[in-house]
Amino acid sequence: MEQLDEHILESEYALKLYEKLGSEMRKESDRGALLLSAEIASQALLDEISRLRPAYFTQKQIDTLFDYSGFLGSLSARIHHAAFQGILLEGPYRALNILRKLRNKAAHSDSKFSLSDNTDQIKSMFDLGLGSHAALRKSSLEALLDELYSNLRALGETYDFENPFDTREKLANILQQRPQSLEKLQNNLEKFELAVGIWIILVGLHAQTDKIIDLRKQASRA
Repeated sequence: MEQLDEHILESEYALKLYEKLGSEMRKESDRGALLLSAEIASQALLDEISRLRPAYFTQKQIDTLFDYSGFLGSLSARIHHAAFQGILLEGPYRALNILRKLRNKAAHSDSKFSLSDNTDQIKSMFDLGLGSHAALRKSSLEALLDELYSNLRALGETYDFENPFDTREKLANILQQRPQSLEKLQNNLEKFELAVGIWIILVGLHAQTDKIIDLRKQASRA
């Protein structure tokens, strides 16, 4: 995945987007998670492209451009335009195009859509070299387990008997004894991995827009 400075991933924008993706994706089915990811990406592209609009553009002109029948009304058009503007780099550009194709597949499939049936495409989406997809899956799993452990430990503290979740080892043993829980965790991991991957791409998009705005300001002062 794209390497971003730690301070960018901890920015107010990044933290709000992480919370939005995390809270909304977990409620969705696999199909819903994919469609939601594409919608959030499309809105983020709209927001970042709009930040670079000419000062003489009115809000009415902007709304017309981004209307569903407008020049930038589709996800595909927004992806290509953002790349032309220089705010969407090559790896994220390719990733969002894969997301767009998966979105179309999920939207038009008559059968049940499963992220696990599309692992090769998802791996391709986030594998930008140097084991980046493996690193994404590892960090997603760690974050998911941290959240699960924190929630269960807090729940266990409300019991009137010894907390069965007070250590990670106890939690691991409980999961190993319950195959259904492991299967559910695997399903949640796939959605969480999708959310984290999209999050990194969109945070990078926002940061790249910031850079271009700063360069424009510097050029205007020169």
